[in-house]
Formats: sequence, C-alpha cells, structure tokens
Amino acid sequence: MIPSIHIERGCTTRRGAARIAARGAVLKYRAGLILLLLCSAVPAIAGGGAWNMEEGKYYGKVELSSLTATHQYGLRGQVALIYGDTSNFRNTDYGTTDISFYGELGFNDWLTGVASTEYKVAVLKSFYRPTGRDSTASASGLGDLWLGARIRLLPLDKDYAAAVTVGFKLPTGSPLQAIPLGTGVVDYELAAAVGSSFVAPGEMQGYAQLSGGYRLRNGKASDELNYQAEVGAHLGELFVARAVLDGVHSFATLNEDPNHPDDFRTQDLVGNQSYTRFGLGVVYNVNPGMELNVGYHWNTGGRNALQLSGLSVGIAWKN
Repeated sequence: MIPSIHIERGCTTRRGAARIAARGAVLKYRAGLILLLLCSAVPAIAGGGAWNMEEGKYYGKVELSSLTATHQYGLRGQVALIYGDTSNFRNTDYGTTDISFYGELGFNDWLTGVASTEYKVAVLKSFYRPTGRDSTASASGLGDLWLGARIRLLPLDKDYAAAVTVGFKLPTGSPLQAIPLGTGVVDYELAAAVGSSFVAPGEMQGYAQLSGGYRLRNGKASDELNYQAEVGAHLGELFVARAVLDGVHSFATLNEDPNHPDDFRTQDLVGNQSYTRFGLGVVYNVNPGMELNVGYHWNTGGRNALQLSGLSVGIAWKN
C-alpha cells in the first residue's frame, strides 16, 4: 500500500496387486508435488513497503485470487509438465482460490503495524492411466499468518521515503494436508524499501518503490531473498495503474537427481523454490475511504516452482 494512493480395491489377486501398485504410484506422485505446491502463495511481507501510515490511520484489504498451472519450472529452470511421468499420468493441473487479508495500522508517524494471511482452497488433479481414473488431492483452510513492524527511516519532509520492516510468521497453516497450507514452523524476515513520488510528462503523477528482504526459515527449508519493484501512475482522478515485479530466490541447492531427472528430491527440497512474478493492475478509488482493484499475475520464471497465472479482485477500506 502506497499512502499517496492507498493503494495465495481389487476382487482378484491380479487386480489387487495392480491397485496397490497404482496407489503407490499416486502417493509418489503426490509426494513429489508437495515441494511445488508450497510456493503457490506470494511472499506475505516481501519488501515491507517504503511509506508508513500516519498515526491512527489504517488500511485493510480483502482480495480474491484464482490461479492455475499445468506446467512447472524444473530444477534447471526448464518449463515442463507438473509431473514428468507421462506414461502413467496425463492432464495434470493445479488450481487454487485464495482469499487474502492484509492490513496496516499507524501507531505513530514512524511505526506501522502490518499483518497478512489467507484462506486457501487448492485442488490438484491428474488422470492416472493404469486405472483409467482421475487422481485428486485437495486442501482448504487458513494459511500462515505474517506479523510485522515497519519503521520509518527518513524525515517526512524528504522527497524520498525509506523504511525497514521486521516480520515473523506464525505457522497457522497446516503442513499435514494433502496439499500443504503452511510449513509448520516459525520464520523471520528483515526487509528494507525506498520509494518516491514523481511527475511524468503530461503532468501525470506517479510513484515508484524498490524493496528487498532476507527471510530466515526454520525446519528443512533454506533461507530466501525476496524482492519487489513497483511503479504506478494516476489515470485521472479515480484510477491508478500499476505494475509489479517480485519474486523469491532460495539459497537451496536446486539440483536434479541424475538417476531420475524427471522426479523431485522431495526429502531435500520440500518448500524450496525460486521464482519471478509479474503483475499488472488497476485501482479504482470509489470514495476517500474505499478502493477496488483488479489484476493479472503470472510467474515468468523460476526453479522448482509452478508456472502459475491468474486474476485477482479486491476491495480495501482506509481512513
């Protein structure tokens, strides 16, 4: 949010053996996808934002997003089907509907509280050829909760804004569902951001900000760098157009198993992925206390990450 704009069984022995083998293959298939599905959510406080809220001011946003993927970025960054075993699995696709909640509250002119979480419904489906049936995994529930404190670094009369954000993640999302909704451990993040407003040719007002952070992750997952670049421009009195490039870089060693290049090293790489995402959106200021937004987002590259894309719509309240 930018203050100047306020702007997710067989009857015979043979049939029984076939079904046991099929079930084992399906379990392997699902296990191999766990490490991909953990990356479907956006970094919750990535970069933190450059502007602070004024004392007593708030900003709250609810957003609905629908994302789908039929392909993934492999461990070398190559685009491939979500599951490489095409002799057994066909037409694999993943879809998720997320309701995200984001809020900011200005405690004073230099300290802003930040919180975010989401409710997720995710479905993974693939046609399993040996049985002639679809194999489906699904999950729904609350994701992890991020809490943070943004601290202003520059005086208010400066042309530029700068802030640092300290955040931590509470593991409110279950890691035990068929599609994990969280990692099950506490993570920490330190981020910094700078930004400025500007006047473009034609007297068009705009803003730009650049942010990045280091995320200290617990459990088996490796630490991450996250980054974000955002630019926006006023389109008249009521509309704001914006473009965002963000992503995550994992410090994990994302290497393939040379004996099984199409499979995933689930024991080593669960929850580790690198990806870059690009988004375009428009914000409509309904009145001084409400705004609507619509956007389209897609993952443009990565390693060990889903090639997600989809739409989002949201509503925000502010004072």
